Amino acid sequence: MSADPSAPGLRGVIDLYEGLKRQYVPADEGIRALIHVHAGLALWLLLALLLRRRLSSVIPLIGVWLIFALTEILDISTQWPVRQDWVWQHAASDMAQSLTWPTILWAVCFWRNRDEADGQTSRASGSTD
Repeated sequence: MSADPSAPGLRGVIDLYEGLKRQYVPADEGIRALIHVHAGLALWLLLALLLRRRLSSVIPLIGVWLIFALTEILDISTQWPVRQDWVWQHAASDMAQSLTWPTILWAVCFWRNRDEADGQTSRASGSTD
């Protein structure tokens, strides 16, 4: 099926997405896994920058989760109804590859920011002695 942007409705969007993916994403699964890891990190940083949020803010992370969930929904929809378990496993693998590092790094930034804020609060309340 070729990507035809003039096709009506959601099917046209899905066809366009699949066509672009086939054209620009290599078929090698190892390279695709690396692309997922790097795309997840890049998107998280880009959203934090564009939204002018700290890396400890949950907003860019939610954006990354939503965008990658949408792309996996588009991937699954091309094979709907899903009759093979590997389709779900592949989608779960893609999500894990894309979201693991942004989520881990967000958690580190969040807890570090929280600890620094707690330290400043305790120093401020301790300085009144």
